[in-house]
Amino acid sequence: MKRLNVLNPTIPCADVHSAATVDLGGRAVVLVGLDWTRDKDPRIPLGQASIAASLRAAGARVHNLSYSINSGEFSLPAVVDEVLALAAD
Repeated sequence: MKRLNVLNPTIPCADVHSAATVDLGGRAVVLVGLDWTRDKDPRIPLGQASIAASLRAAGARVHNLSYSINSGEFSLPAVVDEVLALAAD
């Protein structure tokens, strides 16, 4: 079973051998990114993609949503509806 490494905040970052592990066991996770983007920016920000990859490696079912809040098409109620629909699955 794959596990996600979580650093203990009381341990210096250099001491990675003291990291705790978390088993997500197929739990569903909805990642929502609300970013101010430019045309040249990637569709999913690198940090969000990295978090999603780590969660998937730990066995989570990840729904990765990313929205550009400066887009004329952005609608917060639509974001809430999509998150609630995914949570109902």
